[in-house]
Amino acid sequence: MKILPVEDWTNRWNHHVREADARTAPHIQRRERGEKHPLEDFLWEYYPLRAGRFRTWYPGIDDDGAVGLERPSSCLVEACIYWNKLAHSRWFRTDDDALTCYLNVPAFVEYRHHGINFLRKLLTKLQNTTPVFGCLGWHEWAMAYKVDELRHSLPLRLGQDRTNAIVEQAHIRCTHFDAYQFFSPQAIDLNMVRPTYETVLDYEQPGCIHVNMDLLRACIQLGPLIPGELLLESYDLARRARTIDMAASPYNCEAIGLKPILIETTEGKAEYIRAQQELAETARPIRAKVLDILSSVSEL
Repeated sequence: MKILPVEDWTNRWNHHVREADARTAPHIQRRERGEKHPLEDFLWEYYPLRAGRFRTWYPGIDDDGAVGLERPSSCLVEACIYWNKLAHSRWFRTDDDALTCYLNVPAFVEYRHHGINFLRKLLTKLQNTTPVFGCLGWHEWAMAYKVDELRHSLPLRLGQDRTNAIVEQAHIRCTHFDAYQFFSPQAIDLNMVRPTYETVLDYEQPGCIHVNMDLLRACIQLGPLIPGELLLESYDLARRARTIDMAASPYNCEAIGLKPILIETTEGKAEYIRAQQELAETARPIRAKVLDILSSVSEL
């Protein structure tokens, strides 16, 4: 087992807390004021992400399994509190002889083995699949098609009638089940495919905006297996994906500072595909890091 000296892990822990707080502060402030944000709130409501969990740093695991934390001296009060918090959690164990704290990897893997096996299959498939671009983000338009109440407190850029007309001409091909299930009832039959929960492994592909956004969910679900640095990376990727998502949506996002991607135009379609490609390239090494962790625990 790799043992992190106090100075090493406390530096990483402190850095993670600063970075996490910088990302959560606007969300917490809006929540206290009772304000909604159609872009950022999605990440905190759609995914099982909580500010307290987000700022909790874990060392994760390496090729040899668990990473141990050396016990801090009594003068490092905050570090001692953090170390003891982990030591008394459900999944961490202490070695009093070596004065370390470490994740009980076999116990956690046994507890989450179904989810871990599914994620390994899904992410392996995605990593070995050629990305397809050109779905063009019509899913947000399909969610707003012929509805009495919009999902977001923003006006439609082109109004309801024009939005409906464009959706009907769009040739929608959304392969992501979690997006498809939120289509308006009237838009369901407009989709060229019928993804279901049972066919996720058949339909998911790495060019999809939401598939790459869902790396955040994977990191959250894998909990203490994921180092804090990787959790931050997945959050930043998800936020970038959600930004593209909303910019290409039918909503007027000027109020939240977004320039629209006009996917109803030829130029906008090309812009969206470029954004998809760049996001997929950014997601690939992050997915590889998660897969390395899953490969390590699959041997246990």
